[in-house]
Amino acid sequence: MYCQNCGTKNSDDAVFCESCGTKLERNDIPVEQTPVQMPENGPAKVTQAAPAVHKPVPKWLVILILEAVALIAVFYAAFTLAKRGFGEERMAANFFVEMANGDWEKAYEKLDIEESEFINAKMFALANKHNSFGSINAYSVEKQGGAFGDLIANTGLGTAVDIQYRTKGSNSDSTYEVILNKQGKKKLLLFDDWKVSTDQLVCNNYQIQVPDGATVVFDGITLSDSYRSSDEDGYGVYYTIPQIFRGSHTLTVSKENFEDVTRNITVSSSYDEYSVSNMTMKKEVLEELIQLAGKNMQTIYTAAIEGKKFDTIADLFAKDAKEDVKDSYSNLMSNLSGNGSSVPYKLNFHNIQGSAYTNGTSVSISAEYHMEYSYEDWWDGSLQTDSMDSNEQFTFDFVEEDGKWVQTNLGCYTLYY
Repeated sequence: MYCQNCGTKNSDDAVFCESCGTKLERNDIPVEQTPVQMPENGPAKVTQAAPAVHKPVPKWLVILILEAVALIAVFYAAFTLAKRGFGEERMAANFFVEMANGDWEKAYEKLDIEESEFINAKMFALANKHNSFGSINAYSVEKQGGAFGDLIANTGLGTAVDIQYRTKGSNSDSTYEVILNKQGKKKLLLFDDWKVSTDQLVCNNYQIQVPDGATVVFDGITLSDSYRSSDEDGYGVYYTIPQIFRGSHTLTVSKENFEDVTRNITVSSSYDEYSVSNMTMKKEVLEELIQLAGKNMQTIYTAAIEGKKFDTIADLFAKDAKEDVKDSYSNLMSNLSGNGSSVPYKLNFHNIQGSAYTNGTSVSISAEYHMEYSYEDWWDGSLQTDSMDSNEQFTFDFVEEDGKWVQTNLGCYTLYY
């Protein structure tokens, strides 16, 4: 008979298996006999049917099945953990932790963005260098609900996650929202890949207005003419940067003959701009122009009183301005040729002081003057002389041309006496 444990064949009268020692169980079920006809010459022999043999399942097959079940369980557990690790909530939590810890390089790697001169890891770190969440005690992650969260999630292309956190000493929670975009490719060919949307991190078409002729340096990068906009006006020129990160930035505006303007600015919205309208003329340039304005003023008035032609003073003015200034000079000379019966013949200026106008090479002059003039006595017609002292203010506009300062306006007008 065969052992029901290991399948070894034993002798019919064995009690225990010769191979594994298991007690053998006998099957004493009666064997059905088939009656036969007795032949004339004696009784016929009866044939007994052989019992059915049940072979046990091999031990190796049992082990193989158990290992397969264990492997499937392990794979399922690993798949579940991996899916959770690559999931949107985990991505949002990791991004929040990196931002809170100031790990800008790792946080930048999670952004869904196209790089440019102002959009890269270095610029991201510069913009966020003053960003602080405070000392965080704990945080929790929750997929955003409500109309806005559903609107994002229902498209199947993105989702929104809220990070609730509480800072040390605070008795209320703060919320940090992370919006994620689903990427076209999957991770490990199985899991959705998520990147952080930059809508709340980037300012689009950032515009900077500066005086004409100024050089703009933004976060250490000199803006080339490719950033210059065509929509210029009388107040200056515009530079437009397609995208910059919200946060802290440094702007430096420089212009010849003016002190550099350096500002630390904060960009806090999706659409923002900044204007530099006040630039201070360098002290040495201002002093030079004040002296030149006083000297030119004396020359112009003296020439007009003496009736000299414009050509004698034409070198004081810019080439493009000479025609307009010539007409102004003619009017001045006409007005000084006689005020009623009085004619000035001498004019001297003193105590000249000046200041600069913002954003241009214009100076405002205040000066005292002494004027001597002649007039005809109304009683006897004799020629008399007299004098007066007064003060006045003037404005002179300058431009640098061929290496020297020249005026773009006359700056002088009729003095009443």
